[in-house]
Amino acid sequence: MKYCLLIVLIIFTVTMWPPNPSRRGETAGNPQSGAGTRIYSDPDCDVYADGRVITVRDSSTGRAGLITLPPPRYSRPTPGSGDTRPRIKREGGHLRVTLDRTVYRVRLKPRPAVLAVYPDPGCGGDMIIVDKHRNLLFLYKKGRLEKVYSVSTGKKPEYTPEGKFKIINKVELPPNSGNPRLGPRWLGIGVPAEKDLRSPEPDPRAPVGIKYGLHGTDEPESIGTYASGGCIRLDNRSIVEIYDLVEVGTPVEIIR
Repeated sequence: MKYCLLIVLIIFTVTMWPPNPSRRGETAGNPQSGAGTRIYSDPDCDVYADGRVITVRDSSTGRAGLITLPPPRYSRPTPGSGDTRPRIKREGGHLRVTLDRTVYRVRLKPRPAVLAVYPDPGCGGDMIIVDKHRNLLFLYKKGRLEKVYSVSTGKKPEYTPEGKFKIINKVELPPNSGNPRLGPRWLGIGVPAEKDLRSPEPDPRAPVGIKYGLHGTDEPESIGTYASGGCIRLDNRSIVEIYDLVEVGTPVEIIR
């Protein structure tokens, strides 16, 4: 009887080993089988991609975690481009995963997870991207995300122009300037007449950066809402900060 119990115990142990890692949301062992194509490797981890499913394998433990990238928020069609698989760059304890003009900041430990999603500037220089849908302004310095600001955009979708523009002037506005609605700073955006959908007729102010721009406000409660006549409002502290960080000639892309 003892021998029978011993045989049953051995069979049970072999059947249950290794433990099912899905209980912890992990995949054990070598993920190469069924995990897609390896797209990145360093001494700490290997990364595999199968569509939007990313497998991150820890080189020291052999354990792997699966994450599914959210749908690309910032995908814009670009002729001749075609992100078919993610691009990976290591940044400390995180991975920068770029796909479809969208950047995903992925934490590696204790388990892989998407921490942030923001637009890919598509360049290695300074740039501003304004997301009208989320009322956020992304400031990039040398191609890296430097700051994210909450902003206010047009009361109606057509009020704030969409497209690729540039900062073409910068003006400090003293407290006695007579227009407290603009706050202490103005950064003018040059908008061609065909992009100025608010005016039925061409407005000569738009191309020269005195109709649309980044500026402060005397209505801080409006930040984060659709409240402006077409400009991009920031709170006064933020507009002073960004004024010092942005040069004339900086590209501006406004998307919805």
